[in-house]
Amino acid sequence: MGMLRTDGDVPMTLAHPPGVDVASRLTYGDVRCQCIKWHRPVPAEEESHHIVPVGEPFHGPQNGDQVLLCPTSHNAVHACIRVWLHARTQNRIPTKVELRAYTRFVRRLASQAMIALGPQTDAPIGGPL
Repeated sequence: MGMLRTDGDVPMTLAHPPGVDVASRLTYGDVRCQCIKWHRPVPAEEESHHIVPVGEPFHGPQNGDQVLLCPTSHNAVHACIRVWLHARTQNRIPTKVELRAYTRFVRRLASQAMIALGPQTDAPIGGPL
């Protein structure tokens, strides 16, 4: 994963925040990530994604609900969460234009994390999927 830049007061949600053990599983061709029907090429390993992220500002449980994702989808989910967090600093939800770079699968997982975070100010939760 490359260097991530924060946008002022937007909290970071790294795919692998410091101090959080990342569980991964060698796939041996048996991919459980459901971001697409068939992975080509097949990822060598999958990463465990907490539905409610463990890092800031979510503080989800270490042993909470998890799903196996390919590394690309895992990073995309956390990037999409950062879009949501940035929009919340402006008391709004992300626009369709801001979210169109992400697949429906990724947007759904990011939305689940934001719902778990709960409402802040007057910004509604859910938004366009």
